[in-house]
This record gives sequence, structure tokens and C-alpha cells, in this order.
Amino acid sequence: MEPWSGSPGEFRVRAGRRTGDPVVAADAGAVAGGSAVAGGARSAVDVSHLPADPALPGLAWIATGGGGAAPPACLLRRLELVKHRPGRRMVLRAVAPGAHPEAAGRPCGERDVFLKLYHNARGERLAQRHGELRRMSARGAVAFRVPPVVGFWPAARTLALGGVPGEPIAALPEADLARAAEAAGEALASLHESGWQPGRAWSLEEEVGVLVRSMGEGAAAFSHLPRALRGVEGSPVPLHRDFHPGQVLWGGPHGVAILDWDDAASGAAAIDVGNFVAHLELEALRHAERAESYRLSSRLFATAYFRARGTHPWAELPAFIASTLVRLAGIALERRGDEREAEALRGRAREVHPD
Repeated sequence: MEPWSGSPGEFRVRAGRRTGDPVVAADAGAVAGGSAVAGGARSAVDVSHLPADPALPGLAWIATGGGGAAPPACLLRRLELVKHRPGRRMVLRAVAPGAHPEAAGRPCGERDVFLKLYHNARGERLAQRHGELRRMSARGAVAFRVPPVVGFWPAARTLALGGVPGEPIAALPEADLARAAEAAGEALASLHESGWQPGRAWSLEEEVGVLVRSMGEGAAAFSHLPRALRGVEGSPVPLHRDFHPGQVLWGGPHGVAILDWDDAASGAAAIDVGNFVAHLELEALRHAERAESYRLSSRLFATAYFRARGTHPWAELPAFIASTLVRLAGIALERRGDEREAEALRGRAREVHPD
């Protein structure tokens, strides 16, 4: 396996000489103590605790220790399942070894590494996005960090991303919540103002389609929402498209880090803003003892966002907040059968954007 090379933030796509070689150069910011050079062949890894999914070649690749590709040892330490969409993708956490001597000089450093296993070539596009955004962050063009790329193996359709310091905003103590929410607003504004080109577009009609599929039996009560979304005008901006308090880490002096750029696209800015506000509302509904703190943080987030962009809140924003609340209600029913949470979310949607 060839050494990984490249200056900090650089991602170079090249042809691997042997099956399994990483074709995206590792970000030097992810490397601890020098160039990221893998050692000799690794032994097989026990993946019996993970769901079987033949659509994901990365599982077999990990189980055989990377075959002839000899991935870094830190990728093959204890693996924990984070998320699984059968037939599409899986996210695994390779738990950091801490002070274990094997960690010294290895590409994964002292932090957890996250493996994203895909059924298609999505991982390569995501690695390129991370490289572009990290370069923008390094020169101050955006007010947030993104995880570094450890490597991408095309035959295995597997991407490895390094961990970054911080805690999800949704899990922060009340003392940190307000400042973190403001920083998240500023970070999102910097993305929307950056001029970055994610490489795909997301139309309002596609956004409406997601909403309609989430409505279920309550479609009649929210028939006004698709009309409201379709009537929005304005120039598209670069979107995260899954921007919520679980995807945004607050690292105190390290500032904000934003995770999970799989769905990034160009589209209406209110999609990201409405999604974040609605998810804070979900946290308020789930944690009544902290409801006021979450709702205050929601207002601080929006204020910081519009202040950073030098504009006033849009008239259409409540429609996007309500749309996300309805979508979250559909998820509560479909994935957890939680009728009580679904009805609470729908009730809040009716309050936010009455017919």
C-alpha cells in the first residue's frame, strides 16, 4: 500500500495501483506524528456483532482485515455501530485506543475514527467535499471546522473520517447552550454566504416531495404547507441539508464543527435554518425541564444567523419550520411508533404556521 501524502487540507484523487489502495490523499491534519503509512498485512476483524448487509462491500473488506490493502491498524480496532440504512450505508465508530503505544505515529491519532460504508461511489464525492470545506475553513472563508479525511478505498466503497473535538449542541449543559446556538447561527450564515458549490441542486419541489411523503394520514391538515414552500423565491445558496443540533459540535475555544455532509446541495437557505429551529423544538418537547432553554437557544440561533447575513427573518421561514416538524412527526411514527411525540410535533407545526 502506498504512503498517503499531501499538504494539510489537500485531497488528491489518483488511480490506485492495487485494488483497495486509497485514492483520496489523507488530510495531513488527521495524521499524528508524520506521514500516514500503513504497516503490513492485518489479521481478520470480527464483525459478527454488526448487521449483515451484502450491498456494502466495506463489511467484507473490514472482516478480512482489508485484504491486500493493509489499512491502518487504527481502523481495525474495536468497532461500534452508529447508524445503518440497510442496502445503502452504514456508519461505524473505530474507538480510539487512548494512550496505547500502537496509536503513536498512526494516521488516526488519539481520536475516534468514523468509517462510512456505502453501496455506491458516494464516499469519494464526500471526501472531495471535506477537502474543499477544510481549505475554506483554513483561510477563514467559513466559520466552522469539518472532520479530516483519513482515507477512501474505492473498491471497498469505504471512507474514513477523523474525529473532531466538541459535543453535539443538543447534548450541551444549559450554561453552554446559548453561546453554542449563536455560534451555530454564525457558522451556517458563513456557509450560505461562502459561494461554495456542492455539486448538485436541491429544488423546492424535491423538498415538497419529502414533506408530502411524511404527512401520512394528517395530509389534509397540512395541505397549505406544500403551497407555501413552492411559493418561495430567491437565489440558491450552499446547503448542508441535514443541519440540526446533533450534527453541530461545540468545542468551546475550538468553535463549531459541522458533521455529515452527505446531503449537501444548493437550494433555499430556509431549508437549513428551519431544520435547525425545528430540531431544537423537538428537544424542547422531549425535555420539558429544559424547554425554555432550547427555545431561547432557537431564538438566539436565528438572531445570530440573520445578523451575520445582514438581513431580516424571511416571511417564509415559519413554513419551513412547520414542514420539518411535520416530517419529524412522520419519523416518530414510522421508526418508533411514537404517536404521542408525533401528535405533539404536529400540534407545534400548526402553531408555527396556521392554515
